[in-house]
Amino acid sequence: MAIRKADIMAEVPTEQAVQPERAAEPEQAAKPEQAAKPEQAAKPEQAAKPLVSVAIPSHNRAAYLLECLTYLIKQTYRPFEIVVVDDASTDGTAEQVERWWNHHKNRTDIGFLYHRLPRRVGFAYAQSIAYFLSKGDYIANHDSDDLSHPERLKMQVQFLSTHPDIAMLGTNYEVFSTDLTTSRRRPSRFLKYGPDILASYAAGKHCVCSGSLMIRRELVNQIGGLTTYAAGAEDWEYVARAITQGFAVENLHQVLYYYRSHEQQRSRKYYGKDSAAHEQE
Repeated sequence: MAIRKADIMAEVPTEQAVQPERAAEPEQAAKPEQAAKPEQAAKPEQAAKPLVSVAIPSHNRAAYLLECLTYLIKQTYRPFEIVVVDDASTDGTAEQVERWWNHHKNRTDIGFLYHRLPRRVGFAYAQSIAYFLSKGDYIANHDSDDLSHPERLKMQVQFLSTHPDIAMLGTNYEVFSTDLTTSRRRPSRFLKYGPDILASYAAGKHCVCSGSLMIRRELVNQIGGLTTYAAGAEDWEYVARAITQGFAVENLHQVLYYYRSHEQQRSRKYYGKDSAAHEQE
């Protein structure tokens, strides 16, 4: 399947920048009655907002990926793009994604990029490729079998915009099995907040749900992508590496991410558990 991409009109065109030769001449200066009225002033929502890229690595997740994408387009935040890197799936993922995008391709409020790798390279490479294909100021992790609350991106961007010292921001999450609206949800057990996050990683523990993370572009530019030498613990290593290089990490208390428990999930291969990060008691 060829790469399909919808343009996002997120940035203010450069030709709108004020040019020196357009400066008002004395006789053109606004008179008191010509001054902008309150209703003419730019509203907050009209100001340029940072682009968010949702980076999704996927391998043989056709059974769950379309629901994941359908939930994502319900996000209340704009502008954002979805970047799916298909790690050489063999379950018809490409065909399903193409049909899904053909149904939504006329939308102008989101961008979509699907890239299928010619051979399987593994989770760490696929996630990193998604990072580097994305264009956003913020990059939101997302597992291909999980779901996000409609307010997730909005609340994370709001927090990061008012906390410039935080470079990685996770959220609280719940675990579900089949249908999000009908199945019982279990709360997370291992998340930490504030100074406890640093203490947890210093002790070699994990306390962030990787799929819920939103990451500043500057962090990715500095430390790169995920390691390929820690199979099953790439997410832990990435957060730990960010911390050791001086980046601060935080979690939101609100439940904004839903982690799906199923027999084929990747964490069971390594830990035999249905935890977002091999939960530690």
